[in-house]
Amino acid sequence: MYKCLLATGSLAPVVAFVGFAVFIFFLSRLILLFLYWDRISVVNDFWLIMPIGLRMDVVFLSMLVLIPVIVLLVLPSRLVRFCAPIFLGIFTFLTAAIVYMEVATVPFVAQYDSRPNRIFIDYLIYSREVFGTIWADYKLNIFVAAILVGIILFFAWRVSQRLCHNHRAWSVKKRLIILPLAVLVLILGARPANISTAAFSNSHLANQLALNSSYSASYAIYRRGNEVDPSDFYGKLSEQEIIQRVRKLIPAENFTDPEISTLHNQSPIVKRDRPYNLVIFLQESLGAEFVGSSLGGRPLTPNLDALGRKGIWLTQLYSTGTCTVRGIEATVTGFPPSSSRSVVTLDVVST
Repeated sequence: MYKCLLATGSLAPVVAFVGFAVFIFFLSRLILLFLYWDRISVVNDFWLIMPIGLRMDVVFLSMLVLIPVIVLLVLPSRLVRFCAPIFLGIFTFLTAAIVYMEVATVPFVAQYDSRPNRIFIDYLIYSREVFGTIWADYKLNIFVAAILVGIILFFAWRVSQRLCHNHRAWSVKKRLIILPLAVLVLILGARPANISTAAFSNSHLANQLALNSSYSASYAIYRRGNEVDPSDFYGKLSEQEIIQRVRKLIPAENFTDPEISTLHNQSPIVKRDRPYNLVIFLQESLGAEFVGSSLGGRPLTPNLDALGRKGIWLTQLYSTGTCTVRGIEATVTGFPPSSSRSVVTLDVVST
C-alpha cells in the first residue's frame, strides 16, 4: 500500500488524505446506522445512505483538495520538498478536523437529531456556556475524542512527512499532462455541491446520515456568510416617523414618560368580569423525557405536573425553528423562523 502511494508522485499526500477521509466517513455512517437502526430500517431504500454518502464525500473532498492538487502539480519537485512543512501542516490539520467532526457528531445527533449544522456554528459564540455543558454531560466522549484526535494527529503527520519526502518525483512533462486531467476530474467531482442533493427520503435523520459532518458544518458556515440582512426584506422608515405612527394609535394621556417615546399604560377597551391570565413559561433544554406523568417521562417535575392537571397539556406540537432562540420567537410572537439570525440574538443599537 505504501509503495502504491509513493507511485502517485507529488499527489501522494493528497491520495493518502482522500483515502483516509473516505474510510472515516464510511466508518462513521456505519456507527450511526447501528445506533439508529430502529429508525433507519423502516425507511424505504435506506441502503441508499451509503452510495449517496459516498457521492457527497466525493463532492466535499473534491472541493477541499482542488487547490492543493494544482499547487503540488505546478511546483517543481524540489520546491515541493522545500515546502513540505506547509503541506504537512495542512493535511494533518484537515485529517484531525475530519476525525473530530465525526466524533462530535454522535452527541450532536443525540441532542439535535441532525449532523453539525447552523446550530453547531452559532453556539460557538457562547463557548463558555456550551463547553461547560458539554463537559458536564459528555466527559467520557471528550476524553475518547481527545485521545483519538491526538493519535490521528501523530500518524497523519508521520505518514504525510514520509510521503512528502519519499514520493517518486514526476517529470515536468508528466505533471503538465496530469494537471488539466486532475483539475477536470475534481471540478466534475465537486458537482453538484448543494447539500440538498443528499435528501432521498422523508426521514430527516436518514438524509442527514447521507452527509458527512465536515461538509454539513462547512455548508452552514458558507450559508451564514451569504445571508441577506433581514432589514432588506422590509420597508424603510425613519425612527421619528415610526414613533409618530405608534403614538397616533395611543391616546396621549396614556404616555407616562416623555424621555421614553413609546412607554405608556395600555387600558383595556372592553371591561371583563374575569381578566385574562396568561403565563408563558419557557424552560431551556427540558425535553419530554424529563417531564413526569404529564408527558410520560421521569418524575422530576411535580410542579409542572400539578399545573398540567389544572389545565390543558398540548403534547403534539410542531417546531418550525431549530434552536431555543427561534422557539422564543414563535412562542411570544407567532413569527415563523426569520431568514437570518434570530431577533433574540440581534445586537441592540442605541441612539
